[in-house]
Amino acid sequence: MAQNDKTVYSDYSASGLLSWIGQLQYDFKEKYLFSASWRADASSRFGPDSKWGKFYSFGGGWVVSEEKFFRPLSHITNYFKIRGSYGTSGEQFSEFYAPYNRFTIPGYYNGTPAYQPDYDLGYGITKKNFTWSSSRQYNIGFETFLFKNNRINLTVDYYDKLSGRDFNTFEMPFWAGYNKLTANYDINVRNRGLEVTIITKNLPDRSKLKWNTNLNFSFNQNRITKLPYNNKTFYRTDSYGVQREYTVGKPTYIMSQMVYGGVYNQFNQIPFNPANGTLLTYFKGNYRVQPGYPIWYDINGDWDVWSDEDRGDPYGDLQATGDPNPRVTGGFVNDFQYKNWTLSVATTFTLGRDIINIQASRELDNTFGAGALKFAARRMPNLDRLNYWRPSELSKQGEGYVADYPSMTPYTYFYQFLPFSTMFNENGSYLKVKFISLGYMIPNSITKRLKIANIRVYGMADNFS
Repeated sequence: MAQNDKTVYSDYSASGLLSWIGQLQYDFKEKYLFSASWRADASSRFGPDSKWGKFYSFGGGWVVSEEKFFRPLSHITNYFKIRGSYGTSGEQFSEFYAPYNRFTIPGYYNGTPAYQPDYDLGYGITKKNFTWSSSRQYNIGFETFLFKNNRINLTVDYYDKLSGRDFNTFEMPFWAGYNKLTANYDINVRNRGLEVTIITKNLPDRSKLKWNTNLNFSFNQNRITKLPYNNKTFYRTDSYGVQREYTVGKPTYIMSQMVYGGVYNQFNQIPFNPANGTLLTYFKGNYRVQPGYPIWYDINGDWDVWSDEDRGDPYGDLQATGDPNPRVTGGFVNDFQYKNWTLSVATTFTLGRDIINIQASRELDNTFGAGALKFAARRMPNLDRLNYWRPSELSKQGEGYVADYPSMTPYTYFYQFLPFSTMFNENGSYLKVKFISLGYMIPNSITKRLKIANIRVYGMADNFS
């Protein structure tokens, strides 16, 4: 019996870590608290001259409510603590052998495997100074219990974290011979913000219905503070085809896109160059704008709308259009109990961020023949629900015709439904019910007969909305 060709694959990776750790804690009368730690780690994932990372931290706390001068406030709060800390930390890289030359087998020649450096993933060049990422952070905050029976528990923390020397993979110039390089790039990012937690008992202790809440929220400000090559702005294209801008003073992952302004519904709406009378063009002059085309703004005034990076212009008609970093995030949990019944409702929320509807982009782009496999994954949009530009509607409605989406003719395709413009940008704020749980505790009179300590029956709806 003939035997089919077999494909055999094996893989083995290993890394090692050697660590020295020291820790000190001091507590005086449960009033004055101090702690300190120091550690040194050597990782095999880094170069021969940079395996070691040394990190430290120290912190302190003061239970102010234990002081005599605080006693007049004991009717408001019986516990008030101030705390603060400062420390450094680091992370290992996920790839075990990044500091060393890595080779790939792109194919075979006369049955012999061919070897070449890893040009594509960024690990083909030895990096002897490849080492730990680093960050330093300080926190200061307080915790208190307010009113009788600790009806309110309030915790507030301010933090400031500066991260640097992080791991990044960047594309190399074509003349370098390597497509990408992974290294510790000199990029510093600062995150500063406020975290607040409020836990409350909302009803009197004598009430048969118990209602407790837990509200937590945080405000975060994210800024780039340092970039390589004298803080030079640069761009990276993510896996969805969206350019991300990196500029000192701006948040990370800022969207850099062409600005979408609707649809050119009429011929007389299309701008033209007054110097020679030619109409505005798209895509390096290859497409003269026609009715039904998207409105993309000509930012640099060259009468052609595109990114122009191949012309040596890193900006072209790109603009900083959206910030995916939320301004506020948090959660809200309500717990109810009445006799043997319990009900918990947990919600989460995010406010003040911009997102891109990638699914809508892919569905519309799929109308231009993306292939059978992609068609199954991306689906076909329901065109009946979309007010896209159609010449029949223009003839019917005349000058009053206004379409919401550009024309979908398959004969004119210049990637207009990909997310490099703001056509699919949306407000990413949301309020979501994370779960709802309803439970019932079987009475003890029943469980005792069964010789069981307790039985609780409950149901849960997860990802409710």
